[in-house]
Amino acid sequence: MKIPAFEKTNMLTSTPRERLTSRPVVVLLLFLLTLTAAEFGRVLLAIPCTLLIPNSLSGSTSMLISLFATLATVAVVLIYCLAIERRTLLSLGFIRRGAVSEYAVGLLAGLGLFGLPVLLCVVTGAMSLSPAESMPSLGLLLLFFIGFLIQGMSEELLCRS
Repeated sequence: MKIPAFEKTNMLTSTPRERLTSRPVVVLLLFLLTLTAAEFGRVLLAIPCTLLIPNSLSGSTSMLISLFATLATVAVVLIYCLAIERRTLLSLGFIRRGAVSEYAVGLLAGLGLFGLPVLLCVVTGAMSLSPAESMPSLGLLLLFFIGFLIQGMSEELLCRS
């Protein structure tokens, strides 16, 4: 008698639940490897920063390291899905056409979801806006934007693939 959870599963046509229940040990190991890779990536990024710029692991630098360290998670998930499950990038959610417009729609939706409550608070008097004393550099803002794009992609890849 076969145990249903360990029957061979077609990774391309099965649902995510079927894939998870067909190889629970592999999923647990992948989870542990992903956590390890994320921490390892963070350490690898932190070492050059501290060697080149003393006292640089505060505030913005630490956050940027955390954002870009998620590239290690992306690498682990891609290697697993492409090499072990033999899936295509398309099956992981990567699209060839319209990627920029998809990100633009998401950016506008995000701005609306964050901006609307702020606007509502300002209109009702619950909050007031004042000019910033100092503006961060455009380069730093661009690095954060790219970092959050990478972090968001890694989250979607890890949780939806």
